[in-house]
Amino acid sequence: MEPVEKYYALEDAADRSMAAKFDGAVEENELRSQAQGWLQLSKGESTGEIDLDEASDIIQDSIPYEDTKVDIIKKEMSLDFPSTPCTRICRYNKSFFDGNICIGCFRDVHEISNWSSMAPIEKSYALEDAIDRIQDSEYFAGSVTSEDLRRQAQQWASISKVGYEEGLGKWQSIDIKNGNEESVVSSTFDYTSFIEGESILVLEDLISTEELTSIKVAADEIQARNSSERMSKGLKNEGLVRIPLIDAAQRASKLNTPFADTFPRDIDDKLNTILSKVLDRLDSDHERLIERLLSCHRLQNLFKNDMLQFSSREPAVNVYTKGGSFRPHEDGQQLTVLIYLSHPTEFDGGGTAFWPQDSRGHRVEDPSLIIAPNAGTVMIFRGDVTHSGLQINHGRRQVFVASFSPSKKG
Repeated sequence: MEPVEKYYALEDAADRSMAAKFDGAVEENELRSQAQGWLQLSKGESTGEIDLDEASDIIQDSIPYEDTKVDIIKKEMSLDFPSTPCTRICRYNKSFFDGNICIGCFRDVHEISNWSSMAPIEKSYALEDAIDRIQDSEYFAGSVTSEDLRRQAQQWASISKVGYEEGLGKWQSIDIKNGNEESVVSSTFDYTSFIEGESILVLEDLISTEELTSIKVAADEIQARNSSERMSKGLKNEGLVRIPLIDAAQRASKLNTPFADTFPRDIDDKLNTILSKVLDRLDSDHERLIERLLSCHRLQNLFKNDMLQFSSREPAVNVYTKGGSFRPHEDGQQLTVLIYLSHPTEFDGGGTAFWPQDSRGHRVEDPSLIIAPNAGTVMIFRGDVTHSGLQINHGRRQVFVASFSPSKKG
């Protein structure tokens, strides 16, 4: 959760504590004190002005029962945060981008309203977009300059790279043939093995349990209603239901391809947000890989502008129940993203199996690598890598999958 979200959550918790008193429970004043600490961090994140020591002391002193990761927060907040691009000229001109862009900072309404919760790399991209708008327009008196925006964009990009390299989430490269693991430092990592389809990249704990809970409940409800849906024409597997996102279902409908019920709009939005979050990390952490493999610079931009070509009925959530499996196959796209929604303790059997490029085939050889990561883990691999979803014996296993290539217009 972002600092401001923690603030709101703790204020809600403080309100609840007023209605009940339990021995040993955290006191209302402690919750409100901690909430104020997170609020200070939130404000400092967007303005760069914050008493870090005071805020972190409040947080650390008021939570005796959990790890607050104050050291990580200090690393983030002690970096040289650029000032906000706002110039206090908060106006719009109908002749400039149809009145959808502020003529003071050249950001759109979405970027302005979500600025405090945006990741550093998202802020960098937003500012680069603002620079492009300046180039295509007449200068407005008092507006931010392109030079100032460029400086801020570069600072946010640097902050993003430092944050990830300092351990706020580290990728691992896993060799498909022998299972050897290697930590990835994006600035120096050799992506040859990945590009040749001989390794996968894994990042744990990118998605929180809180983000996944409502998605899993909705997926289970849809699975119960669609337990006999076919995965594709001519193939029926009652232990597996693929639930497409709304856009994916619309594409499938045009091709007369069968598909399960779609998610409610709010859950669909959450899944799109999660995928967007993953693409942001790929853009920031693996820029050289994306350029070499896909000949593009920002997957996030392609995704937002509907310029990614996805596999049939994807993005989607695969729900495996007893007997459910997915046969060995290649996705046929340039990149596949798997986001694991279920923890391995929630099912027996299962996992994702891989075969190396020089394998004699899945009918002849067993998989060389089987992996069943924790919930919230992201995995990426080349679209020509042979893989499968192994059969589970009981329980439920959920995986969010998106295989894609840049479209021709991208």
